[in-house]
Amino acid sequence: MVPGSRLIPWETAVSPEQDTGKVDHPVRIESVGAKLRSEVNEMVRGGFLVLICSLALACGGGGGGGSAPVIPPDIGIPDPDPDPDPDPSPPRPEFIEDIVFDQTVPIDFGTRLTPFIEIAVPSDTISITVESFLSGSSVLMGIQDLTGPAGRVYVADRYGGDYTYREEAEIFSATIPNTDIEALGVFAGEYRFRLYVRSSFINGIRVRIILERRAGAVNELGQLPLNVWLAAGIPVNAGNAATDSRLQDVIREIFRLLNQNGVEITRGDIDYYDISNPDYDSISISEFDELCRSSSGAKKTRLNLFFVREVFGDGVVGASATVSGPKRNGTRNSGVAVDYTGVTGFTGTKTIGGIAAHEIGHFLGLYHTVESDGTHDIIEDTAECPANGTSSECSIRGGGLLMHWEYLGAELLTPGQGLVLRSHPIGGSND
Repeated sequence: MVPGSRLIPWETAVSPEQDTGKVDHPVRIESVGAKLRSEVNEMVRGGFLVLICSLALACGGGGGGGSAPVIPPDIGIPDPDPDPDPDPSPPRPEFIEDIVFDQTVPIDFGTRLTPFIEIAVPSDTISITVESFLSGSSVLMGIQDLTGPAGRVYVADRYGGDYTYREEAEIFSATIPNTDIEALGVFAGEYRFRLYVRSSFINGIRVRIILERRAGAVNELGQLPLNVWLAAGIPVNAGNAATDSRLQDVIREIFRLLNQNGVEITRGDIDYYDISNPDYDSISISEFDELCRSSSGAKKTRLNLFFVREVFGDGVVGASATVSGPKRNGTRNSGVAVDYTGVTGFTGTKTIGGIAAHEIGHFLGLYHTVESDGTHDIIEDTAECPANGTSSECSIRGGGLLMHWEYLGAELLTPGQGLVLRSHPIGGSND
């Protein structure tokens, strides 16, 4: 099947039948602010995911039952000697990326819905990414009525299942699959959906659809290119970044975690940039918005990793602008930020690299394996650990899982999480 797309006029658009092939667990593509309401350790502030040192790295204070979490000695803290430097440019898997739809679509003033958009998905497709973009505006928006081949229902309506909307967003991005549940994967055939935009003054929205394709639809290898941004107040700059031993140890640790068995994401090309404005040495939430927007100055579209001296204050050591971020530079959601200096007692490269890998995991589509309220992700092969403490399934606190809400210095990513990470289009090209 040749990839294609079409827009269905409102007067001919009808809701698809939803009684055939309905899946009980809709794909989760949802708002950081709506989904994650942790109050102590990893918190949501203004739509960001933030990692707070007071519990995440046991750097003072109590919590989670009155005591700071214990960092298991067998999962990476204190720092061991770094691993040997991997090949910085391993052979790149053969990736095909198709942008099958990229145009402004109208919004009906009454329903606040776009017309249905239909796309033909070929058999070698491993993921579908939908982006909707409003330059200079921030409104609530998201997917509604998403169906696939044979009447398969991913989203029944904007309030149904695990989907919610991005609050105060200028860009909405969602990648399917974001779970290892086989019934919610990508299948060859026709997909259709429409978007909801809550605004009374916007009459059109830019929509882009990206298909990632691999030979035989085999999603087993990935590669992640980076734009690394360096604040003026940290002891490394773009001129010496490629040879700076501390920074390269941090980057090595990121890809040691992302390239573990079953995840298989290798280091792609990396460009280094200076953040010249010293006001961004220590960033507030609004400055993180502007820092992400400054990525428009990058030469290529890659994941933007900002190393600064302080992230938001109050013990925050890392933040992702969103879950399932856009393949687009220059928006308020275009990156992750990490405290490069660390916190008292935890300044090693293994710690900083682990924090960066956790935040990158969010940007590429991973939620916490468990939230502070006990809600679990929809990745089937992650252990269902309690929010705090241990259980028969999790003999150590957090289960050794990198994406546990408390972080805890853990390392493990599962093959199911790897499937989601490799599906994000940011690794689909180095352009």
